Amino acid sequence: MLLGVLKMYFLTQDTELTGKITQGTIDLLAGNQAASNLVSSTLQAAAANQTGTFNIVYMQAMGSVMDMGTMQILLFAAFALGFAIKVPMFPFHTWLPDAHVEAPTAGSVILAGILLKLGTYGFFRFNLPMFPGASKDESSWVTSFGTFGVRSVVVFLAIVSIIYGALAAMYFVVKKDGDVKKLVAYSSVSSMGMVMLGLFALNPNGVNGGVMQMINHGIYSAALFLLVGIIYERRHTRNVSEFGGLSHVMPGYAAVFLAMVMTAIGLPLLAVFISEFLALRGAFESNPMWAAWAALGIILNAGYFLWLYQRMFFGNIENPKNEKLIDMSGREWAYMIPLLILSLWIGVYPKPFIAFIERPVNAVVKQVRPEYQTAGSAEARRSKMSNKLQFVATLIMRKLRKHLERS
Repeated sequence: MLLGVLKMYFLTQDTELTGKITQGTIDLLAGNQAASNLVSSTLQAAAANQTGTFNIVYMQAMGSVMDMGTMQILLFAAFALGFAIKVPMFPFHTWLPDAHVEAPTAGSVILAGILLKLGTYGFFRFNLPMFPGASKDESSWVTSFGTFGVRSVVVFLAIVSIIYGALAAMYFVVKKDGDVKKLVAYSSVSSMGMVMLGLFALNPNGVNGGVMQMINHGIYSAALFLLVGIIYERRHTRNVSEFGGLSHVMPGYAAVFLAMVMTAIGLPLLAVFISEFLALRGAFESNPMWAAWAALGIILNAGYFLWLYQRMFFGNIENPKNEKLIDMSGREWAYMIPLLILSLWIGVYPKPFIAFIERPVNAVVKQVRPEYQTAGSAEARRSKMSNKLQFVATLIMRKLRKHLERS
């Protein structure tokens, strides 16, 4: 870290690079803060459990028998802080939009498609199994507004991330010089909030949805950043107001952009529909109000993405610079088609993907909430009741269809 800061000092002597170097410094400090926090937290966890080892599997096994108390809550919070910066969750998200703006297209693709998932993977792989008591805690603190705990705080921040990220993204559609790249960056904050909500629903549906959302966000966010990079190469601007009527001169680009917008808003038969449906269903099984607030974020998500598409591709071409734009090249089609295929495949036939993640998901849920293995769990009963209602609804629809065919 010290070497990195030293290099930054000399690079900032070039005034043309000052903006990018400043953002790079912020990202360096944020990343190192998260890393150093995790190292110190691991040391504390090993000392608290008296394991004498840093073996993750062994420490996770010890987590299930670790006494629930202040130490477990503090350790959970210490790990969570490091991962929350990486996710990023509100209010630790401020580094992300500027990082995307200053990064080249390839950097944004790697950041959104892979690096952000390290934060949510950390919660799934470390926080939940190592600190199960804190992960499901909802009653550690009593206030005049009611009781709440660690899980309540994480879910609250996840819901705020979903709604705030959507509202911030919408602002860049309304703003005269709104940056499309910043819009996609804030949509990532909202999408990763959905991942966190699914994980802390702490039931199979929710956690499956959260993990699937990690995969799906990697697909559509990478595609959107690539699409933004394509138009930037041609116009050297990302301002929404600079475009309009692009479908007339770039029909292929407009079609691919539409497909990815539909994926991002969760259109049925496309990837995100599966993950958001599972995450919302899991949230509903835990607390219907969580699902209601998250659904508001999904509605806002559809609003700003469709509005963005309308402003960029519909209407007449008013800017003369857009009249002679070249449509997507063969190279650009070559790296977009696999992402389109993946989006459609997961949306139409998600079974192989869910089967692949189901075993580790069930293992984590079982470790955090062993009551899911018993018939006496209220949420387990609610989940079974939901399945029964779906079965009954299917039978009713079949009967109704037969009746209509006869008549």
